[in-house]
Amino acid sequence: MIRITKAKLTKDLIVEDIGLRETLEGGKAHRDHKGAKGDWIAHDDLVWAFRALNPHFAFINQIPEVEGLSLDQVPFVETCDVTSFSISGDPESEGISISGTRTLDNGLVQTLSSPTVKYDFEGYAYGQELSEVAYAVQEEVKAYYEGKSAPKRQMELFEENLGEDNVESEEPKKKSRKKKVQAEDPYAEPGDDSPI
Repeated sequence: MIRITKAKLTKDLIVEDIGLRETLEGGKAHRDHKGAKGDWIAHDDLVWAFRALNPHFAFINQIPEVEGLSLDQVPFVETCDVTSFSISGDPESEGISISGTRTLDNGLVQTLSSPTVKYDFEGYAYGQELSEVAYAVQEEVKAYYEGKSAPKRQMELFEENLGEDNVESEEPKKKSRKKKVQAEDPYAEPGDDSPI
């Protein structure tokens, strides 16, 4: 069984720094793999799974924009953008740390990491919802790791087809030779053959 423990979504929508824990036969031994990276664009489902962490990122870091609001009033926090997460602990006492950026009023970008919050932590009112969102993003990263990706971008399709459609024939192209025509000078004297 494979369990995702961390991942990072880049600006180019590539998932890197994937950490996974593989449970070996019998469930007693584990093998950790760190730093795996995909070379393809993340599917929209994965991007939205990361975005679903935004409100939790804002609440845990006590961002002023969400002060006094509840989770259902904050479906998306425009000033926050979650870029990575890290899961720690045993499945029975699991927690998550979320990292991302917050755009300030003056346009500067602040990088933040939340403390690790266990889903059953009484100090965080949305632990159950957080565990559901964390599970969803883990499943999407796992699907990505196993090959689920977005459809190729138009230019990538063009580059693939370029090699197939534009294969030159083995016969070299013949160069056409055009006869140069010189214009006649309308003011030239009869018998004067000099070009313009």
